[in-house]
Amino acid sequence: MTLSEAEINGIIRRLRRHGIPYFFSGKLAGALSWRVYAVRMALRGKVSLRHMLKFCLPIGGGRGTVIPLVKLKIDEDIIAYISGLGFSENEAMVFYGAPMRPPTPNAHGWLQLLVLVYQIGTLDQYHVKEFFKGGTVIDAGANVGVFSCFVSAVSPDCKIFAFEPALITATILEKNVAHLKNVTVIKKGLGRSAGEAILRVKPQESGSSSFADSGMILESSPESPLEEQRTPVTSIDDFVRENSLPGVNFIKIDAEGYERQIIEGAKMTIAQFRPLISASAYHHAGDKNAIPETVLGISPDYDYFLSTRSEEDLIFHPRTAI
Repeated sequence: MTLSEAEINGIIRRLRRHGIPYFFSGKLAGALSWRVYAVRMALRGKVSLRHMLKFCLPIGGGRGTVIPLVKLKIDEDIIAYISGLGFSENEAMVFYGAPMRPPTPNAHGWLQLLVLVYQIGTLDQYHVKEFFKGGTVIDAGANVGVFSCFVSAVSPDCKIFAFEPALITATILEKNVAHLKNVTVIKKGLGRSAGEAILRVKPQESGSSSFADSGMILESSPESPLEEQRTPVTSIDDFVRENSLPGVNFIKIDAEGYERQIIEGAKMTIAQFRPLISASAYHHAGDKNAIPETVLGISPDYDYFLSTRSEEDLIFHPRTAI
């Protein structure tokens, strides 16, 4: 059974009323919603008062350990709540007129999908409607295809190349974009150069896949075991050259800590075509400085800003048209 767009909008409104932090936009509202939820968890005895205070207040030592622990407890509570609503037994949801399947057929996968739809579709996280004027799109870290579907709906004549290295996720991606003739799925990763890399994958958490040399730390657990797979990798420059692309107009990068490597593998493309670039800026502590240095080192003809509509993303738009 497939949930309609009206049903999905109703579910998201219900999740917001329940105070689930993933559905509050903006840095301040998002931070406050996590703290409010932590207080509610403490009042119900789900987390200790000491952990709640460390989570909510920027004081005292040990916050680096407590914050992920409390967030894990909150996620478990949210998934239990979603399971109780019953809708996660459905096969798919309608997104811009076509079925969109979750990364995993359970409450956790539905939470991931609903968050992606809210961030990318409702909030326009990557400022597509504001800056994208059509052309060729590189979707680096396509996941299950929400961004590719959204861009295709906004600009039906554009051409999208959706890169997804995690094989399980790429299989769902192919199903989700099968109706779109302007989306091509590439089951490869992107990086500095062509070759192979070790991808660390959590099958129960599709968005958590990352390359072994990305600097990201993934913890294995009985509920969400960690697997490794050897994955082909190419660079944007190699892909553009090998496919004789006449131009690239938009590069979106959400690659779990591999953003700089992908940009460094797109030097010729950026210098020649000056595409709109959106890059996640929250995976590493220094990303907000290092990523702009990398982009502007390739081409100084960019203005940029940090968007906090949902996650933190750096938006680079060229000052002058080619």
